[in-house]
Amino acid sequence: PPREFDYRRSQSDSNAAPGRTQREPPVSSSAATRRVGASGVTLSDRLKSWSHPSKDAKKPFSVDKLLVTVPLLFPPDNELVEDHPYFSRWKAIDEDAFWNIDDEAQLGKMLKRAVLKAKLFLHPDKLPKDCTENQNLLFRTMWEAILEYERAS
Repeated sequence: PPREFDYRRSQSDSNAAPGRTQREPPVSSSAATRRVGASGVTLSDRLKSWSHPSKDAKKPFSVDKLLVTVPLLFPPDNELVEDHPYFSRWKAIDEDAFWNIDDEAQLGKMLKRAVLKAKLFLHPDKLPKDCTENQNLLFRTMWEAILEYERAS
């Protein structure tokens, strides 16, 4: 996996220890969209199919479907994203968690709580500093999907 660029030390820093290699800059942002898995799908395509019913759809899936299917975006289910210990902190939501509730108010409260937990997990300030470009793209896409749901509701 590519190493992250250390923004505190530029590549031209002459104070680097002898024999120590400088960190490489991150791969261009389009590299994550070009990375192709065994199925021939790019990470951007995989994320779009998670969040929207079709490539051209403007309206995303419902937030309950998105929250339940989040673990499918993490390794090992998603071979396009490198594994990270942070993924293990996600608390999976049971598929039936939102389906067996008849009371709209109770369902609304459960969804609100689940969205809040997802936002705490995905908040840019809470993410690990050593994420790869693909992991950052994954987290950013998930964050934007949650925010899109909140704007619409």
